Amino acid sequence: MSIIQLDARYSNIYRSLRLESLEQCPECFASSVDEEKSLNLEAFQNHLFRDDLATFGAFDHEKLVGMTTLAMNEQQKLTHKATLLAVYVTPEYRGKGYGARLLESAIDLAREKVAIEQIHVTLATNNEAALNIYHRLGFEQYGKISRSMKLGPDVYCDELQLVLHL
Repeated sequence: MSIIQLDARYSNIYRSLRLESLEQCPECFASSVDEEKSLNLEAFQNHLFRDDLATFGAFDHEKLVGMTTLAMNEQQKLTHKATLLAVYVTPEYRGKGYGARLLESAIDLAREKVAIEQIHVTLATNNEAALNIYHRLGFEQYGKISRSMKLGPDVYCDELQLVLHL
């Protein structure tokens, strides 16, 4: 297992894993697979090139099997906060430490940034495995958003809000 910070060279495989994540776990992400399928490769390259985002990839040899993005605030009054986004591990690699290693890499980067004091994340209330990892890493729940995402007619997803104080 290796964890690296992705750059534009990885945009093809990043796009593939991102689309897989949206297909596999539609209740875990605000974007839909249809929305992101319509984006060209340049949009994914731009994502990996942005200074305010650090996207990490988990690899099993040459295969990208997991990802997460640490979004850092550039607004002066919010630079003390960062947010974890798009956390995903391919189903056959879950329970093997890939998710924890991805999160630890993002947390380590946040700790290197002197201004960042806290990391926030939201996740679906039914994602017990992820919740357990976040708790092991020191995240604490501070809120719950009812009916946070609308997945279809009369189908909603509630989300938990967690924070890690660095």
